[in-house]
Amino acid sequence: MFDKQQRKLKRSARLISILSKYGFKDLLARMNNGNKQVEISQNPDEIVSKGTVYERIRLVLEELGPTFVKLGQTFSNREDLLPPELIQELQKLQDKVETVEMNVEEILENEFNISIKEYLLIFRKIRWQQRRLLRFIKLFCWMELR
Repeated sequence: MFDKQQRKLKRSARLISILSKYGFKDLLARMNNGNKQVEISQNPDEIVSKGTVYERIRLVLEELGPTFVKLGQTFSNREDLLPPELIQELQKLQDKVETVEMNVEEILENEFNISIKEYLLIFRKIRWQQRRLLRFIKLFCWMELR
């Protein structure tokens, strides 16, 4: 339970850090207080001056990782929902994004606190039992038809 809360807190801190880095502090302030007029200190790492809001949105998605990149790629095809300038930026996520090497098995084991090999063995047993049951049903149906 504590471990799960700690992971959520780390994810939230990372999200807040990246959003503020790209100049979306006003958005964070509104989420926090419901008030746009909140005073926010300046961060020297902030990249507000570099690019338009739409470029910064794309950069945020890229830095947040593959899931957010995929979300941006999906929205890049929704010209009925988003402004053309944002669509143009999000389309850059289609083929101009860095590849990320990752060990999916390790990520799943850490995230869900499981052993992938054990789960694969369980699925194999289930498949084997399903096949046995299917053979039994076929045999039973064949005998009924006779």
